[in-house]
Amino acid sequence: MQTLKNNLSKAKELLNTGSYDEAISLYQDIQKEDSENKAVFMGLGKAYLEKEMWEESLYSFLRAEVLNPSVEVYLSIGILFYKKKNYRKSIEYYEKAEIQKSGMFEIYWNKALAYEKLKMLKEAVFSFIQAYETNPKSELARKIAPMALEAKLFQEAVRFYRILIQKEEHSLYYAELGLAYMELGNYEESKKAYQKAKELSKLSGKYPKIDDLTFDDFIDQYPDLENQIENTIQKIEKGMAEYHDYFDLGNMLFIKGDYQKSADHFKQARDIYVHKLLLRL
Repeated sequence: MQTLKNNLSKAKELLNTGSYDEAISLYQDIQKEDSENKAVFMGLGKAYLEKEMWEESLYSFLRAEVLNPSVEVYLSIGILFYKKKNYRKSIEYYEKAEIQKSGMFEIYWNKALAYEKLKMLKEAVFSFIQAYETNPKSELARKIAPMALEAKLFQEAVRFYRILIQKEEHSLYYAELGLAYMELGNYEESKKAYQKAKELSKLSGKYPKIDDLTFDDFIDQYPDLENQIENTIQKIEKGMAEYHDYFDLGNMLFIKGDYQKSADHFKQARDIYVHKLLLRL
């Protein structure tokens, strides 16, 4: 019995250090002595999974399930199907894992990733929120907020941009918050958020508040605004613009009072920013 335990410990160590072939060989030797040991089949399944030997991995996990269905088994099978790009099947097993044990970060996180791959953004957002509620990380909030906005879950977008703003007062967060409020029809809060975004943006300090000025008065005092708008538009048309250029153009149009075009450019800034953010995650 002690030899069996020692061999299992050695096989697990080989698995954890990336020596998959050696781990498989040792697990197979152990299996000859104990063919009903769940740990053996889980170890084999994980080693085969790392080697992308899908059929062998699935067979091993299913043998482990027969011996003792558990969160670990279902989560592992879900990961296997995710790696095979069978995202719907992976969700099926993540849900089985959730039945076994709710409130587990790894289940919600993996399920959200599968929904995201399927372009089921609303479901992905709600699963990411469940993951966040078990482990409230700022990195996860940064993923949820723009995705919620893209999925038109505006209440959730407001919630998570507010969370982000508590950590860091970023102009883009306020701009996105303003957009979410605007979509909810809360124009007063939208205006406040956009104004805060303007204050924090690169244009901060260049232009005074214009609440009491007509547009003509403003242009007379600051004739370079129109030139800056034109230059930014040309930069965009040449394909040389970054997300902050769209955001700056939105700010300038907001100053002019062209709120619809301003919102359109904030949306474009958001889309570019979200794309870059998702590539980093």
